[in-house]
Amino acid sequence: MATPAIAAHPSISHLGISPSLLTAGGGRETLTFTARGTKRCSIAISPALRGEPGSVRCGRGRVRVRLSIPANPRPSIASYRITVRPRGRRAPSPTTSLRVAAQPFRVAVGTYHACATVSTGRVVCWGDGHDGMLGDGTEKASETGVYVDGITDASSVATGSYFSCALLRSGTVACWGEDYFGQLGDGQNEDADTPQAVRGVTGAVAIAAGEEHACALLSSGRVECWGDGIEGELGDGGNKSSNLAVAVGGVTKAIQVTAGSGDSCALLASGHAVCWGDNLEGELGDGSTESTTTPVEVRGVSSAVEIAAGSGYSCTLLADGHVDCWGENFYGELGDGGTEPSKTATATHESARATWLAAGRFDACVVLAGGRVNCWGSGSYGELGWGRFEGSPNPVEVVGLTSTTQVAGGNNVVCAVPTSGPLSCWGDGEAGDLGDGEEADSDVPVDVLGPLEL
Repeated sequence: MATPAIAAHPSISHLGISPSLLTAGGGRETLTFTARGTKRCSIAISPALRGEPGSVRCGRGRVRVRLSIPANPRPSIASYRITVRPRGRRAPSPTTSLRVAAQPFRVAVGTYHACATVSTGRVVCWGDGHDGMLGDGTEKASETGVYVDGITDASSVATGSYFSCALLRSGTVACWGEDYFGQLGDGQNEDADTPQAVRGVTGAVAIAAGEEHACALLSSGRVECWGDGIEGELGDGGNKSSNLAVAVGGVTKAIQVTAGSGDSCALLASGHAVCWGDNLEGELGDGSTESTTTPVEVRGVSSAVEIAAGSGYSCTLLADGHVDCWGENFYGELGDGGTEPSKTATATHESARATWLAAGRFDACVVLAGGRVNCWGSGSYGELGWGRFEGSPNPVEVVGLTSTTQVAGGNNVVCAVPTSGPLSCWGDGEAGDLGDGEEADSDVPVDVLGPLEL
């Protein structure tokens, strides 16, 4: 049989990949395109994927290529740029994009309680039960983990002062606990000891909870917030609280959202960050101390891959593994060796490459490549985990952690998720929020007890 002649003008068209937003688990996905006038096509993927095909036979007509996409290890959405061009020919080279959903937060720490998602899709909480924030249908405290009622399909969890929220696999959100400012988002302003659906939020891919407000990142790249808005932390241009979700103005390409005590921030696909709300301590990072009800850009941040907000300060993890922070620094929470605040991003003294970032009330922690954990800031309750009830303005190593994947900070408590084995917490245990069955502080990690099938 004669070999078909190759057309004089090679072309690539109808380039696409489905779905364009993958779950955090990654997987094998199909790239499709139409190739004419060329026998071979090259495929360029940025950032590069291990084992990517490089080139494929094109021939004529429709081409299907299976790509192996790794799980996204970060709490921000990852993006890949895929370009296909005829091999050895000068011709238009179409480009498509693939996004991989953020790694869910498997543990979150509030003011006097903490929660974690387990492998069955359920949520387990422990600590103070005031206002129903454990979600088990009571207001009783528990020094070990108890199941939240009615949730069987959670993918991520977030905790505020006296309330908690879960992101469900359907893209909806449910919250429980205190609702004075409308932070449950159900339109009621009534406390609830079992989960209530956040009205109007669909297509959510990540959530965050601040002191008295919460936010959701949508698949569209937009952000919606609800709850306390007195400081402008809802980002809708006003200073009123809302018991229903409202859209944050001007944010359309967010890949992560975080919420602090009276402010909120979003990480953008460009690597830049924007913040809004209270700015008394310079926590918006725009070089001023003027609060704002709409987002402003954080100065000096251009290559961030993660963002986390504490109480009066925030930090970003950069693409090179280093960390920048800004805002209040009374306890050394900026990690720069001093206690002077900064209205713009300043480099911490963390020299090792970090892979995960968390901000607590007055302390921050990072997971390092290899699984160790370093923390800095306030340590009077043992929340730095270094075997002392002392703070440090420089990073110090948490005792005994060598295989950590995630870390979460709250009100003087930090918890860590290991590669395997039990969840651990350290710091202020007075309300039972270390989950170890005791009501005592600990300056080293202790195992959380309860139904925690991580």
